[in-house]
Parts: sequence; structure tokens; C-alpha cells
Amino acid sequence: MATFHKLKQTDAIKKFLDRMNSEEFVNPPTRVTIFDEMREEQMTLYKQRMSVVTALDCCPPTEFTKKFVETKEEELKNFNDESGILFDKLADKLAKDMENTNEDIDIAEFDLKDFLIKNDAQLEESETFDSIMEDQVTPTTTRRKLESKTLNTNAINYMDESIYKMGEICNNVINFYKEFSTRMDNNKQKLKLTEVNF
Repeated sequence: MATFHKLKQTDAIKKFLDRMNSEEFVNPPTRVTIFDEMREEQMTLYKQRMSVVTALDCCPPTEFTKKFVETKEEELKNFNDESGILFDKLADKLAKDMENTNEDIDIAEFDLKDFLIKNDAQLEESETFDSIMEDQVTPTTTRRKLESKTLNTNAINYMDESIYKMGEICNNVINFYKEFSTRMDNNKQKLKLTEVNF
């Protein structure tokens, strides 16, 4: 009878660990979906920013004024603001998903311990149900939670950094064109005055 209970205990722990090492907890589909949404939003923002830069680059000299550049600057600001709101929502969604996954781990861990207790799992002399969980189960569940937290933190940091760097480059481009267009406007004004004087 003791051997039977020991086998049941070993089998229950093995099934639990197999589940913890499955895609459900290693790479949950819900998390993958959120990462896909983040990538799509990054591409959308990239294309929007590039459309502004391209419009400045392709603008004919006759239409290239400081006012035109300021219009594009406002457009860029709106893209950044809209995207910032969406990224914040996605970051919150990612954090909530991690909480849900961690909660599922805790429930599964509780259910396993409950199963072992209710099925009279055989214990060695120095063992307790808590020590079994601590030795055989907790290292895996702790690792899953830590991996999830690290992955989410790295993903958000990468997203923030890439958005910030590209935003900085776009702002530098805008500032260059603004200065350039201001000089062009001044030169056009000088030319008009010269024509009047002539």
C-alpha cells in the first residue's frame, strides 16, 4: 500500500511539473498575442513617423515653409501621443496577464498539495507536505514566475527605449527642417524686398 501511495505522489508531482514546463506557463498564448499587438503598434508608429519624414524630404521648395514643417511637427506629436496611450494600455494588459498566469500557478500548486494530503501520500521520516512542495515543486513555480517577470520587464524596456530613440531622431530631423525652412522663408522675404527695391 505504501508503494502505491508513493507512486501516486510521484505521478501527481510529475504531471504538475510537466504542466508547469508546458507552453501554458512557459510561453502562454495570451502573452504571445500581447507581444504581437506590441510589435504591430511599433510598426504602425514607425510607418507614421516615416510618412512625416518622407513628406518633409519630398516637399517641393515652393511649398517648403516653416508653417508646413510645423504642421508636420504637430502631426508627429499626435502620432506619438496616440501611440503612447496604446502602449500604456498594452503594458497594463501584459502586467495583468502575468498576474493571471501567476494566480493560475498558485492555484495549481494549492491543488497539488491538497491532492497529496487527501490521498494520504506516504512521507519519509524527515518529510512533510511542505518540505515536498518546497523541494520538488516551488523551484519550478518560482522560476516560471521570475522568467515571466524578466521577460515582461525586458519587453517593456526595449519598447520604451526603441520608441524614445526613434522619437529623438525624428525630433532632430524636424528641428533641422524647421531651421532650414525658417532660413528659406527669410530668404524669400529678402528676395521680395529686393524686387520691390529694384
